[in-house]
Amino acid sequence: MKKIVFSLSFLMLFVTAGFSQEEATEKEVLKSKKGTPYLPKAGDYALGVAATPFLNFAGEAVKINSGGPFNSPAAFNFLNGNNFIYGKYFIDDATAVRLMINITRNSTTDRDYSTKSGTTTGEEVEDKHTRTTSNTYLGAGIENRRGYGRLVGFYGATASITLQNGQTDKYEYGNAITGVYTNPARTNFVGSGAGANLEVKRKSGFGMGLNGFVGVEYFILPKISLGGEFTWGVAYNQAGNSGRIVTTSEAWDALSGAVATTEVETGKTSTFNITTGNTGGALYLLFHF
Repeated sequence: MKKIVFSLSFLMLFVTAGFSQEEATEKEVLKSKKGTPYLPKAGDYALGVAATPFLNFAGEAVKINSGGPFNSPAAFNFLNGNNFIYGKYFIDDATAVRLMINITRNSTTDRDYSTKSGTTTGEEVEDKHTRTTSNTYLGAGIENRRGYGRLVGFYGATASITLQNGQTDKYEYGNAITGVYTNPARTNFVGSGAGANLEVKRKSGFGMGLNGFVGVEYFILPKISLGGEFTWGVAYNQAGNSGRIVTTSEAWDALSGAVATTEVETGKTSTFNITTGNTGGALYLLFHF
């Protein structure tokens, strides 16, 4: 009988200790009055946007600017001027993986008209300028977090790779260069070299960076935080939009009696720097889900 009583007492002690531990754990989870946790947990994602539009909106609403106008937001803004999509994935309550990405492709076409070679009736032909640009940025890093209550400090490091602003300008002309019309009427688009250039290609630069960062955020609502950070790191960039330029042009060659095409390439440049930075000078909001 004594053994049974002892066993039951031990079991009750074990169960009571278990419930006490669960209660202690529950107390450590900061929650709103409705029971929603403020802080992110393992497996959560976060999306970052610039906070300035929301602060402007609040200032407009309460007129803290003495009646002067604020710029009310029309939509989310990117975290900085480079249009990065910024997100996090939480490995555990105190560690997150960061990801920043920007992949941009753009093509614009400008059309104009020139008088057709040999026309006597004012007939026109179409000239066309097409500009294609591209930019790719990929960044990833690890973030360590610690804090008290709603206030969280964080630090860590990110690495990045950049393909910088490749740009190609192509020119097409309605009037061809011939032995009769060695200098035909052509639209002088920007960069067209008075109608001689066929293509101007600014080759993409390559960049690498490694940055350390430190910052702070405050959870103004459950799973919504307002924060900011500073960075310090090293960066290497080769060429870029104004570095290597390849220009292909055409002109009449009187010696050969034909159209000659030439290609000229400028040299490349590279830079290396160690500097501080930030996220574009703006506070940001993080939405966790």
